[in-house]
Amino acid sequence: MGLAVSGVADRQFLWRMRMWDPRCTVQVSLRRGDDVLDQVSCLKRHLQGRGLPASRDSRFGVDTVRAVRALGRAEGRPVDGIADSRLLKHLGAWSEPSHTRPPCTVSSVLRPGQRGQEMGCLRARLVAAGYRITERPRICGDRVAKAVRHWKRRRGLNPDDVAGEMTLRSLRMWLEP
Repeated sequence: MGLAVSGVADRQFLWRMRMWDPRCTVQVSLRRGDDVLDQVSCLKRHLQGRGLPASRDSRFGVDTVRAVRALGRAEGRPVDGIADSRLLKHLGAWSEPSHTRPPCTVSSVLRPGQRGQEMGCLRARLVAAGYRITERPRICGDRVAKAVRHWKRRRGLNPDDVAGEMTLRSLRMWLEP
């Protein structure tokens, strides 16, 4: 491969092994326990590109906290284990969220199994928030329900599958009927 044998997996090595992609970006602050699939995986690829150890799963666990703290110490930044926008900008991994408001609003409670345009709005907003949902648009399937539960749990709401008024308000989608 023409790479130096130093025992360190640097950016060039990781790029060739398809483990680091400098084009991936993170749009939310991340902390321990987060499992926003694409966002955490991208953070880990950028940390690995800096030679910091991070597992290949999609969970922000103890190893990721250690890597973020090590980067903070090395760069003279806060050592709190949280990958906020400042740290992510320093890594070259930050990008502003593409849109903060979805193109549509919802004025009724959404439940698993429902179909329609409002369900498509919910799905689109969750995808914009970083959730990977591969189900067909306009259908509330298992992945949408899991994303709703995760969203609600992170915001201190009752983590069920129902996207009610409080959930939709937190997603900035609620429109008074």
